[in-house]
Amino acid sequence: MVTETVESPITVGNMSKLLLTSLFANVASLLPVCMPEIVDAGATVAFIPTASRASWPRFHVRAAERAFERLGVKVDVLDVDAETSAEIRRRIDRDDLIYVSGGNTFYLLQELRRQDADTAIREAVISGKPYVGESAGSVIASTNIAYIRWMDSTAKAPDLHGYADCDALGLVDFRPVPHWGSLPFLASTRTIMSRYGGRYAMKPMRNDEAIAVSGGATRFLRGIPA
Repeated sequence: MVTETVESPITVGNMSKLLLTSLFANVASLLPVCMPEIVDAGATVAFIPTASRASWPRFHVRAAERAFERLGVKVDVLDVDAETSAEIRRRIDRDDLIYVSGGNTFYLLQELRRQDADTAIREAVISGKPYVGESAGSVIASTNIAYIRWMDSTAKAPDLHGYADCDALGLVDFRPVPHWGSLPFLASTRTIMSRYGGRYAMKPMRNDEAIAVSGGATRFLRGIPA
């Protein structure tokens, strides 16, 4: 049985700006539209591939790197599971943008917590630092990730003790469902929507779609590769 904690109201301020995607490389053209100040400034992204360490394949990580590079954004690869808490916070504070890759969402949450990176990310986003999530990186922006159990396994995240301790970043007041209508996730995404659609604000998105959040406004967008 899946249990989730009672949720508190989202307290992220109107300065917050997020672009949540299923496959970032497929919709990278939306970055200049949603975050023009990032592309125009030749910014640096704190590129967090941690979720991909516990999943396969990993082609989407390299595809995302190339997409940022084509947009003129410098990539600073930040391995949360290999750095100290102090170094993680220093680079998140220094860089202009945060990107969190796809992979295993439960492993991602475990490693972010282990290094207190979840706190560093949340504080940065609340203060106005733009955030781009891809698949697991989008899911973890929600208040609780237990719903993604139908897509990801907790086997690589023993510290979470199954599904009992899955409170996440709490950057948005809805739950992204990436890869809607796409193989190999047809059955799992339908199960998620069937089980949780009547209980929470679920937002399924296809691989060519993104959810843009700016302050209190949320938009569905369709993009193309950069």
